[in-house]
Amino acid sequence: MSARAAIRGALRARYALDDLAPALRQWEGTRLDPKPSDTYVRETCLFGASEAEYEGGQVETVGVYQLDIVGPVRVETTDHLATLDAIAESAAAQFPIFSRLVGAGGITVEIERVATGPTLPLDAGRLQIPVSITWRAYHTNPNPVLA
Repeated sequence: MSARAAIRGALRARYALDDLAPALRQWEGTRLDPKPSDTYVRETCLFGASEAEYEGGQVETVGVYQLDIVGPVRVETTDHLATLDAIAESAAAQFPIFSRLVGAGGITVEIERVATGPTLPLDAGRLQIPVSITWRAYHTNPNPVLA
């Protein structure tokens, strides 16, 4: 398993523990055709442009795990944002700052920052609340450049 796959796996496994997470999910590179009434999450793992390798083969990778909570505008109620806000807050709570996740191959993913919002209008009567989780991962390169 690649380091990137292990990092994605650790982040996705943590988010899977969220009781309020919508059952309907769209992972990067997959197609999803939600109904107008569906609430769903788009998951994307963004990797930094480069990795740093240190003496002994220790590799550091940085990135952002992006969760976009998407749901319909409900005009029949004034608190149509309450459900989306609750889902976004619950997602953010799964990733406490400085918490460490362990992925396959001994990769450690440390959560550095979590930010939510603002609410963004999308087409077709939908709203989106972004949840951005900034992370830093550490692992050992089995074939170190700097031995």
